[in-house]
Amino acid sequence: MSAESQFDALKELDVDSAASEFRVFRHSSTDKLFSSHFVPVSPDLLKEVKGAAAYFQSQVSEHSPYGILDEPNESGALTLDLSETNFSHLETALNVPAQECMLTKVMRLNSASGYVLKVALPQDGYAYFIKKVHASWSTKAERNFISALFNEQELALASDKVFYISKSFDFVAIGGHAFIQKKRSFESLLKFKGHYEAEFSALTNEAEFTGLFSDFSIIADYVGTNSIQLRRMAVIKERQHYKDASFMTKVQELSAAHPQWGISFDDDGKIGISSNNVRAVVQCLLDLRLKSEFSGRYYDAQFATAL
Repeated sequence: MSAESQFDALKELDVDSAASEFRVFRHSSTDKLFSSHFVPVSPDLLKEVKGAAAYFQSQVSEHSPYGILDEPNESGALTLDLSETNFSHLETALNVPAQECMLTKVMRLNSASGYVLKVALPQDGYAYFIKKVHASWSTKAERNFISALFNEQELALASDKVFYISKSFDFVAIGGHAFIQKKRSFESLLKFKGHYEAEFSALTNEAEFTGLFSDFSIIADYVGTNSIQLRRMAVIKERQHYKDASFMTKVQELSAAHPQWGISFDDDGKIGISSNNVRAVVQCLLDLRLKSEFSGRYYDAQFATAL
């Protein structure tokens, strides 16, 4: 089904009256990739969590295709076909019968990666409202803080562990599509960073790209394992401006005309890359060093929409 039809299904879903359950999940080192536990919750808590899901529905009024450098606005979501991710493994874990994965130990909550409100759809299947857990859930965080509650005009030790549940969700999975409001959480939970790492690895093995630079190791060090830089490299690979001779000629001409950019080319036509100019070079290869027709100034943009 199309993203548009699934968006309509999400907006029309009556979360309040639909059958639902609360689950936590964590990443697994096994081939299953995820494990999940069913968590019984009180009626009052379930009502609040459903309210958070309804808030997601009301807040998101539009959607646009997922772009590596794009960010959703306050009322929008990025849309991605979930076949491009490892969500099928998470869905399998979330659909293990509740009686087979009942939570019995609090340590399972401490080690959770995220939680899910699993909501039955009117016809068949589920909508999964997904949230990355608050840092305070972890055992490590618990060791660094003293839990206290203010009660009867005094602050006292809390006898039980408190788990903070957000009033919003990061993304929803429905009908094979994700509608994403918190991009970093989505990428973290579904290990989407691995896709960017694979793209950069492929780029480093492409002589046409590595041969652009006087010293490619400076690019490799700059990118490292940084999620933002890996995304930017994936965009460079996707757009392939570096393969366009006229584009690269323009980079050389404009760099010579604007020495303040700090970009130079050697006698062999290679970019004289250094730690001082690597960011500027990346901006140029992304085609995101843009000139304003109004002021005549150049700006570095995070992303751009063609008109």
